[in-house]
Amino acid sequence: MVLLAEDLNSFSVVAFPLQALLLLALSLWTLLANGLAEGSRMMRTHDWFWACTGFALSNGAASAIEPLSAMFLRSAPDRLVDLFNFKAVIDLAAALAITVGMLCPVTTVPSGPSSSPAR
Repeated sequence: MVLLAEDLNSFSVVAFPLQALLLLALSLWTLLANGLAEGSRMMRTHDWFWACTGFALSNGAASAIEPLSAMFLRSAPDRLVDLFNFKAVIDLAAALAITVGMLCPVTTVPSGPSSSPAR
Protein backbone atom coordinates (compact mmCIF):
# COMPACT_ATOMS: atom_id res chain seq x y z
CA MET A 1 0.00 0.00 0.00
CA VAL A 2 2.87 2.38 0.79
CA LEU A 3 4.42 1.64 -2.59
CA LEU A 4 1.23 2.77 -4.30
CA ALA A 5 0.61 5.88 -2.20
CA GLU A 6 4.10 7.29 -1.60
CA ASP A 7 6.70 8.68 -3.95
CA LEU A 8 9.80 6.76 -2.89
CA ASN A 9 12.14 8.87 -5.04
CA SER A 10 11.70 11.91 -2.82
CA PHE A 11 11.82 10.04 0.50
CA SER A 12 14.52 11.39 2.80
CA VAL A 13 16.92 8.83 4.22
CA VAL A 14 18.14 11.39 6.73
CA ALA A 15 14.80 12.40 8.29
CA PHE A 16 14.19 9.32 10.43
CA PRO A 17 17.69 9.10 11.98
CA LEU A 18 17.57 12.82 12.77
CA GLN A 19 14.15 12.45 14.40
CA ALA A 20 15.44 9.51 16.42
CA LEU A 21 18.53 11.51 17.47
CA LEU A 22 16.34 14.39 18.61
CA LEU A 23 14.12 12.06 20.66
CA LEU A 24 17.23 10.35 22.06
CA ALA A 25 18.66 13.71 23.13
CA LEU A 26 15.38 14.76 24.76
CA SER A 27 14.99 11.51 26.69
CA LEU A 28 18.62 11.63 27.87
CA TRP A 29 18.18 15.28 28.89
CA THR A 30 15.09 14.33 30.91
CA LEU A 31 16.98 11.48 32.57
CA LEU A 32 19.91 13.73 33.43
CA ALA A 33 17.88 16.72 34.63
CA ASN A 34 15.46 14.70 36.75
CA GLY A 35 18.16 12.29 37.91
CA LEU A 36 20.31 15.07 39.31
CA ALA A 37 17.30 16.46 41.17
CA GLU A 38 16.10 13.12 42.58
CA GLY A 39 19.24 11.27 43.62
CA SER A 40 19.68 7.53 43.99
CA ARG A 41 16.11 6.39 44.65
CA MET A 42 14.83 7.16 41.17
CA MET A 43 15.10 3.63 39.75
CA ARG A 44 12.53 2.07 42.04
CA THR A 45 9.95 4.76 42.43
CA HIS A 46 9.74 6.99 39.37
CA ASP A 47 7.87 6.18 36.20
CA TRP A 48 9.74 8.85 34.22
CA PHE A 49 13.04 7.04 34.80
CA TRP A 50 11.85 3.80 33.24
CA ALA A 51 9.93 5.47 30.41
CA CYS A 52 12.84 7.75 29.45
CA THR A 53 15.28 4.85 29.66
CA GLY A 54 13.07 2.87 27.28
CA PHE A 55 12.76 5.81 24.90
CA ALA A 56 16.53 6.36 25.00
CA LEU A 57 17.21 2.70 24.19
CA SER A 58 14.66 2.58 21.40
CA ASN A 59 15.65 5.86 19.76
CA GLY A 60 19.36 5.19 20.16
CA ALA A 61 18.98 1.95 18.24
CA ALA A 62 16.66 3.57 15.70
CA SER A 63 19.08 6.39 14.98
CA ALA A 64 21.90 3.96 14.29
CA ILE A 65 20.06 1.26 12.33
CA GLU A 66 19.71 3.01 8.97
CA PRO A 67 23.33 4.20 8.61
CA LEU A 68 24.64 0.84 9.82
CA SER A 69 22.32 -1.12 7.54
CA ALA A 70 23.39 0.99 4.55
CA MET A 71 27.03 0.33 5.43
CA PHE A 72 26.45 -3.42 5.87
CA LEU A 73 24.40 -3.61 2.67
CA ARG A 74 27.47 -2.57 0.68
CA SER A 75 30.18 -4.40 2.60
CA ALA A 76 28.62 -7.43 4.34
CA PRO A 77 24.98 -8.05 3.41
CA ASP A 78 24.97 -11.34 5.34
CA ARG A 79 25.42 -9.38 8.60
CA LEU A 80 22.17 -7.44 8.13
CA VAL A 81 20.11 -10.17 9.79
CA ASP A 82 22.36 -10.06 12.86
CA LEU A 83 22.05 -6.27 12.97
CA PHE A 84 18.26 -6.32 12.86
CA ASN A 85 18.11 -9.14 15.42
CA PHE A 86 20.27 -7.03 17.75
CA LYS A 87 17.94 -4.06 17.24
CA ALA A 88 14.98 -6.31 18.02
CA VAL A 89 16.56 -7.29 21.34
CA ILE A 90 17.16 -3.62 22.19
CA ASP A 91 13.58 -2.77 21.23
CA LEU A 92 12.32 -5.55 23.48
CA ALA A 93 14.38 -4.23 26.40
CA ALA A 94 13.04 -0.73 25.67
CA ALA A 95 9.45 -1.97 25.65
CA LEU A 96 10.02 -3.76 28.96
CA ALA A 97 11.50 -0.61 30.52
CA ILE A 98 8.53 1.47 29.35
CA THR A 99 6.17 -1.19 30.71
CA VAL A 100 7.89 -1.09 34.11
CA GLY A 101 7.50 2.69 34.06
CA MET A 102 3.81 2.41 33.29
CA LEU A 103 3.33 -0.06 36.15
CA CYS A 104 5.12 2.11 38.73
CA PRO A 105 2.78 3.47 41.36
CA VAL A 106 2.00 7.12 40.85
CA THR A 107 2.86 9.23 43.86
CA THR A 108 1.13 12.55 44.25
CA VAL A 109 2.14 15.37 46.49
CA PRO A 110 -0.73 16.93 48.40
CA SER A 111 -1.37 20.44 47.17
CA GLY A 112 -2.93 21.77 50.33
CA PRO A 113 -5.34 21.02 53.12
CA SER A 114 -8.27 18.75 52.42
CA SER A 115 -11.48 20.37 51.25
CA SER A 116 -13.56 17.57 52.73
CA PRO A 117 -15.72 18.50 55.74
CA ALA A 118 -14.32 17.51 59.13
CA ARG A 119 -15.96 14.57 60.87
